Amino acid sequence: MENQIYLGCQNGMVFCVDSYDTISVQGRAYHLYDEDPIIINSYKDFFLKGEQFFDEIACPRASFSNHDFDDKNISTSMREGLKKMKKDEEILEEHGEQGTFIVRVQHRQHSSWQGRVTWVDENKTVYFRSELELMKLIDGALNEKVFEEKEDTE
Repeated sequence: MENQIYLGCQNGMVFCVDSYDTISVQGRAYHLYDEDPIIINSYKDFFLKGEQFFDEIACPRASFSNHDFDDKNISTSMREGLKKMKKDEEILEEHGEQGTFIVRVQHRQHSSWQGRVTWVDENKTVYFRSELELMKLIDGALNEKVFEEKEDTE
C-alpha cells in the first residue's frame, strides 16, 4: 500500500485530536509557518482558525472574499512576511492522543473547504467536499477507534 503520510502542500495542516467524545473534540493543529500549535477547542474553532490561516497565507484563495481596491495585490503582501518555520517531517512527528489527521485544503468554494484528509493512524486518505463532510469523516474515524477500544476492554 502506498504511504500517504506526507504534508505535500503549503496549505496543509496536521490536526492532532487529544480529547474526543461524541459531542466534543479538542486538540492541536500544526502548519509550516508557526513553531507553536494552534489550540483547538471544537470543530467550530478548528474551522475558524483554519480560515484565518488560509487568509494569512492567501492559499487557497476563498472564492468569496472582501476586496480592497486600493491595494493592488493583497495576496502578495500577506505572503511576503511569512517564512517556513518548520519542515514537513517535524510537523508529521506530532500525534494526538485520540487520532491524527493531515488536512490538505485544495479549494475554498461556496463558503466551505474542499480537499483531502489522511487518517495517519490507519494511513487512509479520503476526499471531502465540505467542512461538514470533513467533520463527519474525522468523527467516523474517531468513533471507530472508540468502538474498537470498548470492544477490547470487554
